[in-house]
Formats: sequence, structure tokens, C-alpha cells
Amino acid sequence: MDPLLRGRAVIFRSPHPDITVPDIALHRFVLARATELGDKPALIDGPSGRTLTYAQLGAGVDRVAAGLAQRGFEQDDVLGLFMPNCPSSRSSSMARLPPLAS
Repeated sequence: MDPLLRGRAVIFRSPHPDITVPDIALHRFVLARATELGDKPALIDGPSGRTLTYAQLGAGVDRVAAGLAQRGFEQDDVLGLFMPNCPSSRSSSMARLPPLAS
């Protein structure tokens, strides 16, 4: 960081208009239009360039949620995740058991 900026707030503003994010769970907001957006990129891994589409993300979230439910996880159970920060890990962190995903 530039030594002259140390200790000062640095705010970056987008040239685009602000968006409104509804007061709902992140996974519901992101996946609400997954079917509609289908083959459009949802996540792009900068270092590798790997792209995960909305369809792939939605399907991955559904698979992980089904696997957790099959293994006996229920709503309000605690699950620890230890994984790299990459597009495929978002399926795990966004997965919710069926009652939450509907």
C-alpha cells in the first residue's frame, strides 16, 4: 500500500449505478435466476480462468444439499468446511438443505 495512504480510508466507486440487494439469504439471491441465466458465467476463477455457469452452480448446490440431507444433516446442524477458495467450493458453501433452498 502507498505509505501516503496508510491510515486513510480509500473508497473505490464503481462507474455503474448502485444495485439494490434485497434482504434475503445470499444463496437465494444468487440462485433466484440461475435457470434463466443458464450458460452465463456465475463465477470466474482469476488465476485459472475456470468458469462456472449459473446452471452448473445451481446443479452443484442442489447436489451438495442432497448429499448433506442423505447423510443425515438437518436444518440448524453445523457443518465445518475446509477448502480452497475456488469456484467449485461455492457449491458447498451455498448449499442448503431442501427446506432452506425452496
